[in-house]
Amino acid sequence: MKYEILVLDYLEEAFVYSKAIHSFANEKVYIIKKVFSKREVKNSIQQSNVCLIIINWDVNTKEVNEILESIKFNKNIRHIPVLIISENINDKQFQSLLIYEAIDYVKNPIDDIEFYSRANNLIEVFTTNLDLRRREDLFKKQTKILNKLSIASNKTENSVLIINNDGEIEWANEGFKKLSSLKIRITIFSP
Repeated sequence: MKYEILVLDYLEEAFVYSKAIHSFANEKVYIIKKVFSKREVKNSIQQSNVCLIIINWDVNTKEVNEILESIKFNKNIRHIPVLIISENINDKQFQSLLIYEAIDYVKNPIDDIEFYSRANNLIEVFTTNLDLRRREDLFKKQTKILNKLSIASNKTENSVLIINNDGEIEWANEGFKKLSSLKIRITIFSP
């Protein structure tokens, strides 16, 4: 699956693509998409697999803050990391941005190695969290099925076992417990 890296800049000429951004595109796993407005960011996020948003914070600080705010309060997209690029951001301003879930920043002019490292770390966090959410969803579905199965099988007199791939019993119903204790007594007392 190809992921998109959104690069948000308001002036077409303002953001100079670094070698690091191009190196992501060269990996053939990512599509670099440049967007120029808040509306384009929202549309792109809804229509594709965005794994990272890179924002030039210096050009339109107010709108960038609105975008970050809208990302934070949308449970479907708040897990997408944001990398701020800024020439003018200070530590106090960056601390005010830390209320957002996954955010980092790089000072302009961009050091390619630092940029690549930070962006790559954010993408790794994103993909790891995505994998964990998928596993959690699968676990919840399996748990619901097992709960339904245990309710149904506990009501029967027949023996029901759930055995894992290693042949170990993970669950047994009351019917099995009654029947197995009877078999054990028969085995012990039979001549």
